[in-house]
Amino acid sequence: ILKTTDGGETWEVQRLATNEDRPLFGVHFIDADHGVAVGLWSLILVTDDGGKTWTKREAVLPNGKKSDLNLFGLFSNGSGEIFATAEKGQLLISRDKGNTWESVETGYKGSFWCGVALPNGVLLVGGLRGTLMRSEDNGHTWTRATLDTRNSITALASRGSTVLAVGVDGLQAQSTDDGKTFQRLHTQTGTTYTAALPSAGDKWLIFSRDGVVTQ
Repeated sequence: ILKTTDGGETWEVQRLATNEDRPLFGVHFIDADHGVAVGLWSLILVTDDGGKTWTKREAVLPNGKKSDLNLFGLFSNGSGEIFATAEKGQLLISRDKGNTWESVETGYKGSFWCGVALPNGVLLVGGLRGTLMRSEDNGHTWTRATLDTRNSITALASRGSTVLAVGVDGLQAQSTDDGKTFQRLHTQTGTTYTAALPSAGDKWLIFSRDGVVTQ
């Protein structure tokens, strides 16, 4: 885990465990002190001191067994709840800053790589083969959002009621109705996008293997 305090010009190592074959896939902070990192085989790390120290936590499934799912992405809502996207169509939820977790079934059986929380309890999670699931009640029930693609979704970003989905082979799609429906955006590149963030002037920062793309 690396940290920067100067906009990415320099970085310092916060955690290094090269002897442990469990890579981390996501990190997310809900405030300056409290953060979570997740990775292979349900590796969950939490910090309450801005990342100076990290502590392992376990996720327990409804059957009482410890989760061994790979965890790929993290996001949070306005209430401070943290969500981890996982394999087998599951979403893990923590209501205590990452210390304990519960599992939610979405009705999908593949992997979710990313998610985003919108106002009023709306959640979106995306993953393999263009799968995009939507909940209007903070994850209790799920329906499939309309997105006409088989390209896997790697990242979701939001600005108000507008949502951007990006993914492999140049996938960009946008929703203006809280993620109910999406329209494909035509791009000239087939590169894989890896992350997206809202930027100034109603633009988006989109990250790819070839660098940063501004739209």
